[in-house]
Amino acid sequence: MHRIIYLYIFLTIQFIIAQDVYSSSDIQDKGIGKNKSYIISTTIRLGKDSTIEEAREKAFNYSAQTILRRRGGFEIESSTILQEQDNGKFFNQMISVELDGEIKDYKVLEDKVYIKDNDIYIDYKFQFWILKESKKDPYFQINATSDKYECNNGENLTVSFLSSLDCYLYLYNYLPYDNKIVSIPLSSSALSKKIVNGENWSAKLTAEFADECSDGIQSFEHIYFLAMKKNNDILFSEKSVTYQDFHKKLKSIPRNDYELQMVSYIIKK
Repeated sequence: MHRIIYLYIFLTIQFIIAQDVYSSSDIQDKGIGKNKSYIISTTIRLGKDSTIEEAREKAFNYSAQTILRRRGGFEIESSTILQEQDNGKFFNQMISVELDGEIKDYKVLEDKVYIKDNDIYIDYKFQFWILKESKKDPYFQINATSDKYECNNGENLTVSFLSSLDCYLYLYNYLPYDNKIVSIPLSSSALSKKIVNGENWSAKLTAEFADECSDGIQSFEHIYFLAMKKNNDILFSEKSVTYQDFHKKLKSIPRNDYELQMVSYIIKK
């Protein structure tokens, strides 16, 4: 009965805040061996135009990412710009692809709606079973940046990369509207660049407004920086692949052999 009342209020009042992850608990380990699972609680604060289904999806994705990041060496790399592009449409698609094959099973242990300080919240508690526990190399750290995150068409910008270990750097353009990953050659004769520990690599780019990457007003550019311990082109010289195929290839590599980071920027006409 209370849940029906809460849902009625949710559907009828006007909210002034955005749907967001309000809080998350520590992870509780349960069981051993093949039966080992992880329990986590996540609270979602509902906002204008949000739905119960969207809140549950956001809580599930956030909780699964947290479990996999802390227990499985898993990391979803994305920019704030991508999370906001088209109201998170492509970010949600990205999560679905990257979580595929990582979660063996899960249960919803709690699903409670309540009102606090005139805001509506939903408490979720999940239990996850993951397929494997892999470890990142704690000594392998990378940092990819851009000196501008918003620029005009034709304007110059600089992207930079730094690695704590010797590695081979590959760059890929993520085109969410086309669902493609496209290789970016780092020279006229090679797709990769050898980076020496402590070397600060940078490249100057010219912002070019692209209709295929735009919402009609602004163009969104997303560049993946993939650092590999071995010189290994995971696309096998293919110029482009689907986003799904890119991550299938990436998951075939031991997690401690690579690091991935995304840099995004917006181009205005």
